[in-house]
Amino acid sequence: MLAIPCLVSILALACSATPVPDLDPQPLEIEPKSEGRLEARQAANFGPRVHMGPTKSGADIIGLSTVFKPGYPPANPTKFLALWPGVWNPYSIKSDLVQSVISSHDQAYMTSFCGAKRGQWCLQPYVLSGWKPLTIQNGYAIDGSDEIEIIYEKATSGKGTWKQSLTNLSKGKKYPEYSAGSAAGTTFETGTEMQGSNRGSADTQVYRNLTLTLRVADPTFARTYSKDPKVVANAPVTPDGGKTWVFDQIEIPAMLPGTTFKPAN
Repeated sequence: MLAIPCLVSILALACSATPVPDLDPQPLEIEPKSEGRLEARQAANFGPRVHMGPTKSGADIIGLSTVFKPGYPPANPTKFLALWPGVWNPYSIKSDLVQSVISSHDQAYMTSFCGAKRGQWCLQPYVLSGWKPLTIQNGYAIDGSDEIEIIYEKATSGKGTWKQSLTNLSKGKKYPEYSAGSAAGTTFETGTEMQGSNRGSADTQVYRNLTLTLRVADPTFARTYSKDPKVVANAPVTPDGGKTWVFDQIEIPAMLPGTTFKPAN
């Protein structure tokens, strides 16, 4: 993006200002047998993922926390690649998809949007509210080896606005909090999202101590858990009868092994 980008919805490729150049105007074809809801809403393809939801009525998700290590991006990125943990309601087109996004694109865009050098990612808080993208003006450059603490919290008063808190634990840097969106979230999903001609991730992604907090206990929530066979993860456990659910670790494999950016020693 020349000048200051309004990061096109990583998900919907929609932006109120000048669009990011070189994005394919047409969505990729969707496999007819795919789960479909995320693909159809986002007009994108997705890699291996973890899914959990929906919750039972009244037990929506009000919190998420994890430490995420993205690994290194492809050495020669093409179009958008976005990694994220998301909370949303896949059965409502008006829902808010709450997600902190770690993204890769061509170098000109990366430099303009977050000051990233070659081999870095851009990090940003993000909400896709219906079809409206809500985010910050400029993201934050991070390394593939950085561990990022990601926290989503839904307020218990007022409209119940979602707050995203991001901290780079490896660099000891806390980023400004971001609040947007207020719709109830019933489903958790990890995303390895490919826009345009992008063909996927090049390194292993690791989520540690990923914890979901529900408004009220749902002891049956674990029955909705599913994952791609290539993902390494144990089923979530609850220490309190179903109000909180914990994944000790989730490892999402590289889709394009051998194409990883290799930092200089």
